[in-house]
Amino acid sequence: MKDLKKAFDDFEGGKMHRDKASETLRKIRKQTQSGKKQQNQSAHVESRAISATDEEFMKTNKAICARLFKDKEWITKRDILDL
Repeated sequence: MKDLKKAFDDFEGGKMHRDKASETLRKIRKQTQSGKKQQNQSAHVESRAISATDEEFMKTNKAICARLFKDKEWITKRDILDL
């Protein structure tokens, strides 16, 4: 959550548009322990550690963004926290 809060600070007024929010969620996901394991497909990955494919994550990412941006042009940290 700390990385997500910091990401909003990089935008004027702490507001983020949909495309940037989706991109930021993907970027932060790939920085997590399981996200790092998922990126390295050439190494043996413990199947119990990874439960979602990239395609499944993108589907979830789109659903989260749809809910966050319903009737909104931009979101703030508070919108994420209130989700």
